[in-house]
Amino acid sequence: MGGRDAFEAHDHYSHRHGARHSRRIRLPHLWPDPKTAKGIADYISLITDIFLRLIKMIIAPLVFSTLVVGVAHMGDTKAVGRIGAKAMAWFVAHHWCRCSPA
Repeated sequence: MGGRDAFEAHDHYSHRHGARHSRRIRLPHLWPDPKTAKGIADYISLITDIFLRLIKMIIAPLVFSTLVVGVAHMGDTKAVGRIGAKAMAWFVAHHWCRCSPA
């Protein structure tokens, strides 16, 4: 059985066992139309934007308060200066390595 005969045999098999009909079933009630899907995506986008803005709003005060509390608990001004200078050196070195042309 080759060529057209093989296709017809397969077609007959799939028709007999319902495989052909199962491919034709459409479930439009499960999938919204593109306009509705766009509206749903806009609402979800709004929620995610609000969440990300809240996270960004929390990060700066959290970092600042952590630094202030850390410096306040150190007590020794010389130690604060040494650590501040080391942190600034690391920051400048990192920035210089990242921005230098390859």
